Amino acid sequence: MRHQLAVYERTATRPKLHTTDRLFWIWLAGVWAGWRQPLMIVTPDTVLRWQRRRFREHWTKLSGRPTAGRPPVNAEITALARKMAAANPVLRQNLGRRASH
Repeated sequence: MRHQLAVYERTATRPKLHTTDRLFWIWLAGVWAGWRQPLMIVTPDTVLRWQRRRFREHWTKLSGRPTAGRPPVNAEITALARKMAAANPVLRQNLGRRASH
């Protein structure tokens, strides 16, 4: 995270502040004591929590169980195989026997 921030600081250009901008922030700091709090959109802890959660979800997804077994055969293909087996006497004889591996 520190490295990412360092790279960002090198590549991002700072906005140019004019005298009126500076006077506005000086006035705001004098009038409103807690003016900096709304400027922080998220805290560093929130960003780290998001990164940890995303990392956990990513590796959980990658290391999840693969789908086990053979995918189901389409009903049309099963019907065609049975029709061919019924029409062929050699296949009809071997229909009850399983091929040895």
